[in-house]
This record gives sequence, structure tokens and C-alpha cells, in this order.
Amino acid sequence: MKRILENDFHIHTYLSPCAKDKLNSQPSRIISRAKTLGIKTIGFTDHFYQYPFQAPPAFSNNNWSIIEQLRNDISAIQTDVRVLVGCEADQVTLDTLSIEPALAQRLDYVIISASHFHLSTSQKPENLEPRTVAEHYLKFIRKSLEANFGFIIAHPFYTPGNTLGKPESYMNEIQDNELFEISELARDKRIAFEVNGHIDREPGYLLAVTRFFQISQKAGVKFTFGSDAHHMNDIGCSQLRLDAIKRLGLKAENFLSADELLSRSWD
Repeated sequence: MKRILENDFHIHTYLSPCAKDKLNSQPSRIISRAKTLGIKTIGFTDHFYQYPFQAPPAFSNNNWSIIEQLRNDISAIQTDVRVLVGCEADQVTLDTLSIEPALAQRLDYVIISASHFHLSTSQKPENLEPRTVAEHYLKFIRKSLEANFGFIIAHPFYTPGNTLGKPESYMNEIQDNELFEISELARDKRIAFEVNGHIDREPGYLLAVTRFFQISQKAGVKFTFGSDAHHMNDIGCSQLRLDAIKRLGLKAENFLSADELLSRSWD
């Protein structure tokens, strides 16, 4: 499980409004914690909205200025931990991403969330009928995959607070062939699906997406681990998370190294 334990590609700093503890979300403290845990590569991925009108009020200042601030913070830190600077962008509507390609190319990589439906500016489904919700998730993931500059799809089929209902209700409405279709698209686009820290915190989510991850694995999709940490003590892959990954049926070789992620060079 070395590839999983040595990489955490989804970490938020104090620059994300949802950071729970601004002091302990400073890059220096996160990097120090990563070194203690034996993590070789971390990726800072704060929430990003290129234009204020796309963003919920609390995120309206999460533009390129936070990338510059983060890079300035990191430049003052001496460490042998590999530090990547990315962002977590949102598929805000089916027609709108919160970052454009020209800016995306100035980052190490981009995570796209296709499921932040709890946020005020995100396009909601027409109703909360499980099949309608299922189709909404599928459309958003497909759109994110078609963007061509994303590297990772964050926490697939997960919305904080279960805003659109319990995961099992809408996942049960998705057919195997529909999951295989988006998995093939991810494989062909060389975009990874993220195994997120929520898999050990929310058993309902783990159970609901097990079939999806198994189908994705069979389709030849690659995966990344991201703690989605909003506090330094939550970074990395704990034993509980490793156990959850095993329950998904995933193996170490299914996960990308940092070099593979950045170069998109995998079989």
C-alpha cells in the first residue's frame, strides 16, 4: 500500500474558508505533519473560483490571489516533502467550470468536484427523485471528464451533508452500464477517480459507491488518495481508510504515483 500511504493529493490550507482551524491549516504545519507520517508527496488543493460571480459568498475571494499567497508561503519552508500546488475547482453548472484552461495550466494539477451541490451557486437537479438525482450526478461527472484539463474527479457521487439524499438511494438507480460508460471516459481521458477521506467517516457513502469503484477498476481507471483534510491532523491515509480501500477491492497498483499523475503516463 506504499503508493497510497506516501501520497495525499487533496489537502486544504487556511486559504480555504472551510478550513476548521486556520492556525493548524498553515502549510508549514501540514508539511511537518506529513513528514512525521512518512508522506512523500502532498498536494495543496484549495477551493478555487476564477470569477466572483461563480462563487458562493464565502468563496468569492478564492481566486488566483490565493495561489500566489500559497506559493509565497511554501517558498519560505525548507523540506524534503514534495509539495504540489493545485486547486479544487467546481463544475458549477453543466456549462460552467470555476477555472478556465489557461489558468489551469499554471498549476501542477486540477481536481474537479462534480458534486458540490450543497453550495448556493451550484446547479441543482429538477427534483430530488432518486433517478433524477442519479442522472444529475452522471451528467456532472461526464461534463467534468470532458473538460480535458482535470486530473482528478474529487469524491465521486458525494455531496457534503447528503443534500440530494442518501447516497444509496441514488446510487441504486444507476445501472452498471452507466457506471462503466463514465469509467471508460475517465480511462480514455487519463483522469483519475479519487478515493476520498470520507470513506471511513461515512459508512453509508462507502457502501453506496463500492459497486462504482469496482466497475471503474475493471474498466482500467486509475485512482488517487486524497484525505480532503481541512486540518493538519486529518491528512494522510489512516488504518481505517486503508481498511475501507480494501473493502472497495482496490489494490496499491490501482493508485497513481505523483509522477504518473503529473505526466499522465500510465498503462
